[in-house]
Amino acid sequence: MINLLSPQKKTQIKNTLLSRFFDGLFFSLILTLIGLNIFLVPIYFHLNQQQIETSNLAKTFSQNDTFTQVKNTYDAINASNENLKTFPDSLPENGYIEATLNSLLDLRGPQIRIRSFKYSVPNKADPKATNIEILGTARNRVALLDFKQRLESSGSFSSIVLPIASFVKVDNIDFNIRLKSN
Repeated sequence: MINLLSPQKKTQIKNTLLSRFFDGLFFSLILTLIGLNIFLVPIYFHLNQQQIETSNLAKTFSQNDTFTQVKNTYDAINASNENLKTFPDSLPENGYIEATLNSLLDLRGPQIRIRSFKYSVPNKADPKATNIEILGTARNRVALLDFKQRLESSGSFSSIVLPIASFVKVDNIDFNIRLKSN
């Protein structure tokens, strides 16, 4: 029956059918988008509300938890410090350690080589006692004894202990002097 129609009628029917198909497709696409909007808008608001609640809950946990942890740690350190009496209430002034080290270097003499210098801060039990340990090498026993006597005569140091490391060595004697700074 379509073959009996004129070519002009055929194209008119074809255009009408295509127009109806695209209208239906466009209409179904619009209905699908409207349905998705109706379905997704409540989910968006629900998820947004959940995100706000989770964020608020996380803020509360982190604020309380961090504050509590820091406070508990600070209290534990203070309690341990009081029990052990390890750290002084105030540390030595700036330059104190440098001045002590410089005076030791001035007193050492040319035949003494210092390898290590250990300094401990005064503790609460005895704030005037600052323990110092000097490790080094002396060229001979006379130079080592002179170094010890210079330390004693300076008046800056007390309780100087010079243990004998080796009775056999005569040259390049390793030493370990313990003393207190006044």
